[in-house]
Amino acid sequence: MMSGQYPNNEGFSSGLGGAGTTGPPTGPPTGPPTFGSDAPGGAGPPNLPPPSAPSGDGAGWGSSKQVVRNPVPRVIMAAVLAVVFVGVGFAGFKIMSGESGSATPAEAVEALVDSMRSGDPLGMFEAIDPAEREAWVEPAVSLGQEMARLGLADEDMTSDDRLTFGDGMHIELVEPIEYSVEEVASGDTNISRVVLVGGKIRLQIDQEAMEEIFRDSDIWDRAQPVESEDVTIEFSETGVNVSGTTESNESEPMFLVAVDHGDGYYVSLMYTVAELIRLEGGQGPPDLDERLVPIGADSPEEAVRNALEAVADLNIEKMIGSLDPVEFAVLFDYWSLYGDSARSDLAEAMQEAQDNGVSWQIETVDMATEKVNGRTVVVITSFAASFDVASPDGFVEGRMEYDAEHLRLEVEVEEFGDAGRLLFELNTAEKSLLLELEFAGESASLEGTMDADGISVQGGGMFASDVNLEFEFDTMTGRVDIDSADFPLSAEGRFSNGCFELTIDGRPERPNCDPEVAEFVRALEELERALGSGEVWEAPLPRVVVVERDINGESGWFVSGVPTILDGITHQLSTMDPEDFD
Repeated sequence: MMSGQYPNNEGFSSGLGGAGTTGPPTGPPTGPPTFGSDAPGGAGPPNLPPPSAPSGDGAGWGSSKQVVRNPVPRVIMAAVLAVVFVGVGFAGFKIMSGESGSATPAEAVEALVDSMRSGDPLGMFEAIDPAEREAWVEPAVSLGQEMARLGLADEDMTSDDRLTFGDGMHIELVEPIEYSVEEVASGDTNISRVVLVGGKIRLQIDQEAMEEIFRDSDIWDRAQPVESEDVTIEFSETGVNVSGTTESNESEPMFLVAVDHGDGYYVSLMYTVAELIRLEGGQGPPDLDERLVPIGADSPEEAVRNALEAVADLNIEKMIGSLDPVEFAVLFDYWSLYGDSARSDLAEAMQEAQDNGVSWQIETVDMATEKVNGRTVVVITSFAASFDVASPDGFVEGRMEYDAEHLRLEVEVEEFGDAGRLLFELNTAEKSLLLELEFAGESASLEGTMDADGISVQGGGMFASDVNLEFEFDTMTGRVDIDSADFPLSAEGRFSNGCFELTIDGRPERPNCDPEVAEFVRALEELERALGSGEVWEAPLPRVVVVERDINGESGWFVSGVPTILDGITHQLSTMDPEDFD
């Protein structure tokens, strides 16, 4: 049983180090060589300061204080860079093993940029942190294959276990990139910022080719990262100038972060974003000696159970510690900057809940483990949780159960001496639903079925002795009859030629032909299709990808992040057929 109180109070009393308070490095960076040109080594160094950060009053990883500057634009800018430097690298990418990183942070970024100049997108990914490659690319390939099977993407997009945009995107190094290197922290992990202080790159997108890759669906229209087909990003000592987007230009140099976990330096998007947040908050570098210790599990199921317990108990150490320490290495390394604050905030939230008589617990969790594309997936086959809210005037108690065949929610309430009860149950095996309501001695209930033929609901109680609702998809007609002393009603409705025609107690109403009516009809037609295919009654069971890691000579299982999200989407697509998207 997992409850709203951590059993041993471990979550809120153990001290794992405070937030760093020293300022960012202030010494001059090393001279910026130029790469991406024929002349190695580059020009002499301008005396550039590190990217500026607000002092003292910042709102960074663990602070709730506000700053004048908004970190969002810089994070968005990092995302744009990720698309250019990393996202385009999907083209022709197939994961390689046994490769080592670069000897220095500069060489890691240089390898990334040189791959642009040589037109080698695979080389771009060899410079990316292997943990990010593993977490993002392999699941993305599986997702792309399902999209191709369903006709949502071209089959060539995932040929030979590769994910490629073909001729849809082209990246070009227009002017050599200049940079300076600044060390952030060193230890078991070495972290450095590579500041881009000169150069220009160009991203060209062939909209027709991309639409062809995505089979003229609206997927590309929704997913494309920039508005223009031709984007130029220019770096300088004073900031970044991005053409072809609505994003405002930056007044500070942009940077990428290179990390070394013991196998050489790689460029990391996650560490880059973490550094943006840290500097915007005016915090010092992370104390790697205070790195959070991973909490490995003995089995895949135990890893998921640990994560659920951590959420139920609001235990931040266990929440983060249960995550894959390779994929989420940045959260472990930057723990000293946010751990104490997060622990304090959650402890305060827990205490406030207790003071207000609120408690919750996860009662039962049943799981099954399966292998999917070489990954271990834990499926939560059934789940039950409850909550209680107590007050001087009464109480509220609720319980929820969920499995592949039904969803059941029951709530009991008492207030000022009046008792009530609400029950909602969805039975996927029988394709039926039930709603019961009791309060102050009165009761009512509704039972119904829903399939490709139509919807039928019957019941009564409280204000109506009898209620009957029928709707047929074939004719798009429905009828409602309510037998009530106070509110009797007999109505018929029909959708026809984009209009809704309603008759109440034998009196026709004026037809409603608003555009919203046609949209509602399309929604009903989609519901009819979904009911016919059975997908409405296929309860999607939660799926969690877990991974086994060797940490300090001991093996343990951890919850994976991005693969869990992509696996859920891929699995849902695997249950569908191409005609479902006609």
